[in-house]
Amino acid sequence: MCLASDSFKPVMLKAAQLFGDPLNVEHRVFQLNDAYVIWLILNTEGNLVEVDVGPRSYYTTEFPNARKPVVPEHLSVTEYSDALRRISALKDIEVLEQGHESALPSNFGLLNTDRFERAFVDRIVEADDAKSVKRFDVYFLQCTAGSPEQIVTIEAQPMVCMVSVWYYLRPDDAKRIQLGKWQKI
Repeated sequence: MCLASDSFKPVMLKAAQLFGDPLNVEHRVFQLNDAYVIWLILNTEGNLVEVDVGPRSYYTTEFPNARKPVVPEHLSVTEYSDALRRISALKDIEVLEQGHESALPSNFGLLNTDRFERAFVDRIVEADDAKSVKRFDVYFLQCTAGSPEQIVTIEAQPMVCMVSVWYYLRPDDAKRIQLGKWQKI
């Protein structure tokens, strides 16, 4: 079976070992458990740059027949930790450097962020239980180049915007950014 283009093969093969056969090869979607799926986002070189984890019912275009849950879906602390461990086996996020502080309102619900040595994890959590994770995204640190338009720091996590795309930064890297100047980040 051909899993994907040649540049994506190593990631897809390793993901299949960790999560089983893909539910959708083209979209790089794997099953985490009965209710949750994992989306692998790769760049054009085939490097894993992001992982999105959420319930099937959240992704209505990919899973139009997924039933809306009677009770909101969430991952327990154990399920979340296990998912993060398996994702880290796919591409190492390393050690937690700074855990999340309080959750902040966002368009998707209450959001908090953890900073690891090689990745940031945004977690959408329950309003009444910040340990219950509704969905989460892993953003791996990556080298990119561009002309930064804006820098913001939210809950001690700096981010830079380049061409309407936001990237997390390590705190020391944020100090070196010059707005409007082409640079490698």
